[in-house]
Amino acid sequence: MHNLLKITRAFLSLRDALSKKKQDHKFGIGDLTLPSAYIFIVLYYPLVLLTRNISEQFAPWIAIIAYPIIILVLYFFKSRYVRNNGNFLCIGIVDDNVGSIFMDNCIVVVAISLIVLAIIGYVSCLFLPVLIVSLVGVLVNSLFFKYIRDIEDPYKSWDGSWRRRNFNPLPQGLDSFVDIHFSWVDILAIKGVKGNEKLDCFTIQFQKSDFEGSSPRVRECNPFFMQGLQYEDDRERYTNIVLDGADKTLQNTGETECFEDRSLSQIINSAYDICKRYNLADFEMFDLILMFCQKNIEYKVDNECDSINRIGEYYRFASETLYDRTGDCDCKAVLAYKLFELLGVDPQFVIVKANNEDVYNHAAIVLRNDVGVGLPPRYKEYKNGMGVYCEATANGDMHPGDIPEGVDLESMKFVNRSHIGK
Repeated sequence: MHNLLKITRAFLSLRDALSKKKQDHKFGIGDLTLPSAYIFIVLYYPLVLLTRNISEQFAPWIAIIAYPIIILVLYFFKSRYVRNNGNFLCIGIVDDNVGSIFMDNCIVVVAISLIVLAIIGYVSCLFLPVLIVSLVGVLVNSLFFKYIRDIEDPYKSWDGSWRRRNFNPLPQGLDSFVDIHFSWVDILAIKGVKGNEKLDCFTIQFQKSDFEGSSPRVRECNPFFMQGLQYEDDRERYTNIVLDGADKTLQNTGETECFEDRSLSQIINSAYDICKRYNLADFEMFDLILMFCQKNIEYKVDNECDSINRIGEYYRFASETLYDRTGDCDCKAVLAYKLFELLGVDPQFVIVKANNEDVYNHAAIVLRNDVGVGLPPRYKEYKNGMGVYCEATANGDMHPGDIPEGVDLESMKFVNRSHIGK
């Protein structure tokens, strides 16, 4: 089987170099017509021999019933493995557009020519079912696939954009450390995958003095903590400091021990492991990151949080949100922003008006294709060329591109560093 996969990969690599490629995230029957036709061609003659016992004259047309049956069998096989994230490489052969554009065109021309010759009597009608099935398989497949697909591991494309970062243990000094545990099990359950409580979890260590005590190091470099939002005109400037991250803000004050990017990298490392362990498709990496912010961070408004002294308006650094495991829409959006930024995607932090209120009372992020890792085509932009809206405040039921009811997209305002004033 391994050698067969190698041969298949080598054959597919010879396809038209000019053909535009696009990942296959579709789930349907249309892409199964061509591989089913190939299987039918192999089985056709044995089927004719078997059906001659029923009717010698109509044996070819009785045998053609096997074609839709083969499609349904492959559909069952595909649904079972795709939905349960099974062996992707095996299903990938069935799920691909097998062949080149040139080959498909040749099959169409030859099939139509032979069908015409069979109708006028120059070719035996015994071959008509094979010709018809081949023609249907190629045409439906060509309509279903606008681009040529590649067979590849579902998580393979991240290898080029995300290199696993390994970390040495945190320096154990006089300062006490706090272990914060996170799990993917509930997130995987939403995707229909049964997770493992022991394997699908990870722990992030934080320095307690960064977030607690009389002089919490990280919180004190957050402008919302030190000064509060006294003037609305300060919101954008404060937000940009928070989006820069705790590490950069600490480094600007001369600090050398900065651990926020470390904790964010651990989350992405773990998400990558989940994709690899359960053979999740590329686009599901986006889902995991967004759903992490939705499911692992409890929604709690600022003036109910003792950890930030119940400040009325407070945007947490991403590490603060992870340490507290709580936050409102802006805190969750900052966390999502930093995770996608570190992953190599182009995130934009936005505020919008929601629930028919004439104030900017909600925060989210928008992912764009401007730079970095490209977005999967399954995620629809909220406006052509403007990016994919991502809601970090949800219960794991909002995917990239989903827009909550009550959000006024026309009021959207970009507030992050590269879009100030837009």
